[in-house]
Amino acid sequence: MVASRNGSTMLIGLNPEAIFVGSDKTVFSKYTSNYIPLKDGEIIELDLKKRAEFYKASMNRKNTLKSIGPDMGEIPAHPKHPYKFFYEQEMFEQPEALLKTMGYGSRLSHEMEDCCTLGGLESKKKDIIAIENLVLCGEGSSFWAATFALKFFRILEIFNTVSVVQASDANETDLPKEYAGAVFVSQSGETGIVFKLVTFF
Repeated sequence: MVASRNGSTMLIGLNPEAIFVGSDKTVFSKYTSNYIPLKDGEIIELDLKKRAEFYKASMNRKNTLKSIGPDMGEIPAHPKHPYKFFYEQEMFEQPEALLKTMGYGSRLSHEMEDCCTLGGLESKKKDIIAIENLVLCGEGSSFWAATFALKFFRILEIFNTVSVVQASDANETDLPKEYAGAVFVSQSGETGIVFKLVTFF
């Protein structure tokens, strides 16, 4: 079997008995906590007959899911009824998620038209105003959501620079050196991969 990565995330899950391939760690987190994130453009051949040797040879390159983020609780094995797939469930849950984000209307601004005021940032207002270079960090669908948001941040012209980085490929060199701020975009199984970038701040 041959696995490759072209743009979107591709992970190889490892244990001595099996090899797993998926774009999200939740696919194989029930069976192993070890994985290899493929680099963009990388092609790798997987031989199931030699999985034990592959596992041993890959030990110095692997990541451990448990070490890159907080315990997110037990990951559900199946989507809620009546959905067949998790992505289908998440699409249909978006209206409810947006309503919760806006506090079912309670966070809509009465002072500024067409604005939503999100709580929790008032105490950090001074720090946020000082940000001149913003980076948006995401993985998978969250990366594309951040890429979409990039256009609006640039239209607003409130930062000197705005960029987007893919969490699985990013390191401290991708982050601004001065007057920096970051927005970490995540949902579901992508949280652990995105969380590692927090340590760079």
